[in-house]
Amino acid sequence: MRRPSFGEQLRPWIPALLWMGVIACESTGLFSSQHTAKWLWQIVTSIFGQVNRQDFQIAHGILRKVGHFAGYGILSYFFWVGWRGRYRLQLRHSHDDLRAACVHLWRGRWAVFAILLTIAVASADELHQSLLPSRTGLSRDVLLDTVGALFAQWVVFMANRPRREAVVREIEKVV
Repeated sequence: MRRPSFGEQLRPWIPALLWMGVIACESTGLFSSQHTAKWLWQIVTSIFGQVNRQDFQIAHGILRKVGHFAGYGILSYFFWVGWRGRYRLQLRHSHDDLRAACVHLWRGRWAVFAILLTIAVASADELHQSLLPSRTGLSRDVLLDTVGALFAQWVVFMANRPRREAVVREIEKVV
């Protein structure tokens, strides 16, 4: 049995690594609330004309929190993809029956690991932000990021459920 190359082992994790790079860039002073408010204000006023500043500030705050929720939900999904890819690579190199492995279109431990990794990245991100003068590290943002990760895993579970049930029925027919 041939051992998978480093490149083969790394491939399923590339989306998560790239997305962590995006998060790291967004964690800099360049993406502080003051900076994003400036360029977003220019975009909004060029499209809609004069806008109430207070309404804009509320919308800007909401948009930033939605970004946390969505961004870390995406990261959680990419971590899930990495764990699934690792499992598939192990199966491919162990020559196990891939059809039987299709039952594992979703595994709870992949979701748990994805959520835990997402919490670790969110915590590191907020810690990093707490060290920057133009940013603030907030534990409630880690909580929001975790909720985004949980939601993403629920979506992945629900999306894979019909296929998983169909594969289980197919295997039961054979057995």
